[in-house]
Amino acid sequence: MRRKNLKMLPSRKVRMKKLLEIIMLKKRYYNDLYQSPIKIDLGCGPWKKDGFVGIDNYEGETQWGSEVGKPIDIKYDLSIGIPFKDSTVEEVFASHFLEHTGIHFMLEEIHRACVPNAQVTLILPYANSAEGMFPGHRVFLTEKFFKQNVLFNQLFCDIQYEYTPSDEWEELKKHIKLPFNIARKHYFNVCKCFTVNCKVKKQ
Repeated sequence: MRRKNLKMLPSRKVRMKKLLEIIMLKKRYYNDLYQSPIKIDLGCGPWKKDGFVGIDNYEGETQWGSEVGKPIDIKYDLSIGIPFKDSTVEEVFASHFLEHTGIHFMLEEIHRACVPNAQVTLILPYANSAEGMFPGHRVFLTEKFFKQNVLFNQLFCDIQYEYTPSDEWEELKKHIKLPFNIARKHYFNVCKCFTVNCKVKKQ
């Protein structure tokens, strides 16, 4: 019995090239709609920061409940990139967004879109908390990731951290005889979120 000729599958490199071409066809830029300085709020939901261009794909809409906030300016799938050209964004704000993304890709996109020394503010749920363990998160983060991640430290500088105690901390600290900055590293639900303030490192 003669064997049928099997159609050769394209190589992984060819498939990735075709996927990139599809992504680039979907990607567009909105610079022509906004005057400089451009400030963007990534994954803003109905809580867009004042003075910022809000970008969201509405994927989390079912969790917004009945809360009516400020309208989103650009409905866009940020998983394919930030819809602004290279070195045109002067400030980035993202609250409870980065943990839902491919984190290294998004850090590179923020760096690409921003001008040198652009201000970047990232608010993130603290991994060791109920906020951090919320369903839908792709990564679980503390300051340790940012302090030790080579890519992040190549792309950003002037890095500072701020921490927000959980609602339970007032009760917990009666029983935990440790200061907040030590307790948050060792006990669950002491810190609910933290903020990373940094600047874009670019010539």
